[in-house]
Amino acid sequence: MAIGAVIAGVLGIGGIAASAASNSASQRAQNEAIDRQYDYDTAVWNFNFDEQKREYDYLKQGIGIQRQNIEDEYFHRDYLAKQDWAYQMRIADFEYSNALRQHAQSEKNYRQQLQFNNIAAAQAYESEQRKLNEIKIGQAFQQQDLMVKSLQEEGAAQVTGQAGRSQGKAMQSAVAAYGRNLAVLAESLTSAEKQFKTTLRKIDVEKMGADLAAEAARMIRPERAPAMPKPIELPRPLLQDPLEPKQPPKPIKGAKAANTLGLDVISGVANLGMGIASSYIGKE
Repeated sequence: MAIGAVIAGVLGIGGIAASAASNSASQRAQNEAIDRQYDYDTAVWNFNFDEQKREYDYLKQGIGIQRQNIEDEYFHRDYLAKQDWAYQMRIADFEYSNALRQHAQSEKNYRQQLQFNNIAAAQAYESEQRKLNEIKIGQAFQQQDLMVKSLQEEGAAQVTGQAGRSQGKAMQSAVAAYGRNLAVLAESLTSAEKQFKTTLRKIDVEKMGADLAAEAARMIRPERAPAMPKPIELPRPLLQDPLEPKQPPKPIKGAKAANTLGLDVISGVANLGMGIASSYIGKE
């Protein structure tokens, strides 16, 4: 019998039994492969999702650390700004207090200078008045002396025994001399009084100049400088949180299994036929 006929017979007669046995073995192998593939896919699926969650937690932790670092830096900068503002306000208060003390001292000096000017002017007035009074007293004594002298001259003219016109002329001469001397004294007093008034006006002018100088040296009342605006807290930058991972679809068992059942059956049948053929040839 030809080999081809044997193979054909084998295929025709024992194909059904061999195919059933081969299909059962292939199906078990395929099921085992599907189970292994599913276990592997599930493990990879769990691993990938765990890694995504771990990376998400790591990024979120990093964002939290960055936020804390920014908050610490900005808090420190805000604190320094507030500290500088408080220091500048203390400096402004200190300078204003010093200015008030200087102004108070200036007012005190001003009042003392005016008082000194008044005292100096009063002393100058008194001195000039005393000089004028001395002139008046001196002239009063001079007038008395002139009157006495005039009376003495008149008396002397009468005692000499001159009669008539000579005696009258002598008395007229004495009276005239007395009058001239009084006129000189009156003119001298008038001149002294004019000088007194001139000196008083000079004293007034000098006092006014001293008062104006004191006024010029007087400080104006200080005003408090406008308060510095309080520092505003720095705006914090916005940081975006990482995108929370979303679990991918779970692996489907058998979705990746290769459709190798038909090839396995054909291969098994072919192998069975080759084995039977070899056994038959050996018997002949």
